[in-house]
Amino acid sequence: MLGLGNSIVTSVATSDFQLTDISGLQLWLKNKEGVTDNGTLTWADSSGNANNATQSTVNSKPTYSSGDGSFNFAGSTGSNPLHLKLGSNISLGAFTAFFAIDMVFPSPGSSEFYILTDVESGTNKLIQMFKNDSGIFGYVLGGTAGSPSGTGARQFTSPPTDGTKFVLVVTKSAASSATIKFFKNSTEMVSTTLFSSSNAVEIEMIGSKQNGGRSHAGKIYEIAVYNSLLSDDDRASVLSNIVERNSISV
Repeated sequence: MLGLGNSIVTSVATSDFQLTDISGLQLWLKNKEGVTDNGTLTWADSSGNANNATQSTVNSKPTYSSGDGSFNFAGSTGSNPLHLKLGSNISLGAFTAFFAIDMVFPSPGSSEFYILTDVESGTNKLIQMFKNDSGIFGYVLGGTAGSPSGTGARQFTSPPTDGTKFVLVVTKSAASSATIKFFKNSTEMVSTTLFSSSNAVEIEMIGSKQNGGRSHAGKIYEIAVYNSLLSDDDRASVLSNIVERNSISV
């Protein structure tokens, strides 16, 4: 699918591997598991940390589909964007994060997707991506809108395709000038030094701009976040597991 035949994901047999086999798993919102709505929409955390993602406000709930296990955040505007909130903030220095998603950009016009955000500081963002009229993808990762730790309108070498499901992998090292990498499945889209320090970022919110307005322009199927920079082999094992469970071609 994305990667166009160039990406080969190697790992241990998926049937013998679980994401919890690798230490440091902070959050695992697993596809088609732990989803209930008894007034409060809940996506239970499978990491063992009980950090469930929830939403009790009716007009802020994303639409859940039991068929493909997706949460649809598209179409939200105004002061009550569709989103889920974590029970406890997650503080991350180095990290490896996996997001099984799709997104649809309107044409013409620009749109955005917000995967994880920190609302405690008002305008902080962990991962945001956008596409403008010229087809340029940009991103904000950490920091604030006025003083982002990492931002830029950068042309990815192999950007995502509208409406196509893939795994976005984002990694951050713990170095004083941290290296950020974005992968589309196993294909690296961009690698750059974005952070001027190793300061941790905190995440609290899934799927929405934190001060109102747009939500993620598409669906989220699964999320897994580790509090370390995984080895290439471990990253490939996690990716293979998520790809198989979510029926993603690579």
